Amino acid sequence: MTDLTLDKLKAVVADYFSTPVGRLSGATTADDVDGWDSVAHAMLVLEIEDEFGITLQYEEAIEAENLSAFAALIDRKKSTEA
Repeated sequence: MTDLTLDKLKAVVADYFSTPVGRLSGATTADDVDGWDSVAHAMLVLEIEDEFGITLQYEEAIEAENLSAFAALIDRKKSTEA
């Protein structure tokens, strides 16, 4: 996972949930963010796909346990979809 990907992901999450980016870290989970439930997660995945130009499978999107894992998944997808 690159720091650039994590930083961009944190910006997407912060914007989507209207939360300060400074409150987010690689260890942030859905439980740490107000309003991040299963419906919001599905909508966030669409935002992430658009922002990063990737396609995520449902199983992949729910297995990422924190933002660092999500950023690593994004990097993997970008390298295989390029």
